[in-house]
Amino acid sequence: MIRRGKSGAGSAQSGLTLIEVLVGLALLGALVAVLSGALRLGLLGRETVDTRAEWLDEVRVTQTFIRRYMETARPLTWFRDRRTVVAFDGEREVVSFVAAMPGWRSPGGLYLVRIAREGDRLVLTRRITSGGTEGFDFTNHAERTVLATGVAAVNFSYFGRPPTGGGTPRWQELWRKRASLPELVGLDLDYSDPKKGQWPILVVGTMIEMQPR
Repeated sequence: MIRRGKSGAGSAQSGLTLIEVLVGLALLGALVAVLSGALRLGLLGRETVDTRAEWLDEVRVTQTFIRRYMETARPLTWFRDRRTVVAFDGEREVVSFVAAMPGWRSPGGLYLVRIAREGDRLVLTRRITSGGTEGFDFTNHAERTVLATGVAAVNFSYFGRPPTGGGTPRWQELWRKRASLPELVGLDLDYSDPKKGQWPILVVGTMIEMQPR
């Protein structure tokens, strides 16, 4: 005689219940959300690193360019306001001087040079000169090079003796109608984009050994 087995509770519950399916879906959704957030964070981090790298490269090129010109500033003298002054005008957001550039990729010789903030850009303007005409006139045949963009503030400063000629050398905001070049020129610059970080202050020495005695 064959006996029929009893239907147990285990065979009736061999499948997943609705609650278990919902819990599984909830866990899967949470995992997808975590992975998506991590991916977005990684992409943002990479974008920040790329922006920072571009900024550092721009700073390096800009500072090298400025240093190249400032270190070749010449103490050419002009007769202005009934006295002899050096060809150098320095203010907070603009500096103008005469530089002697070697003949590389462009004609060598003396150049009138101006580095100034124009809106949100730092711009270098130059034109070749004989040096005999007093003043910084860039209206004719001037070349312009944008050194930096997204600029919020520019602050040039000048290290040397006070205008009276006596006293200890110190940093000053103006250097105009002086008998000699400043010993040092400093440039501090702020960017409008906080992602770019802080500009390393640039300090350039002039060729003081060529100063008129």
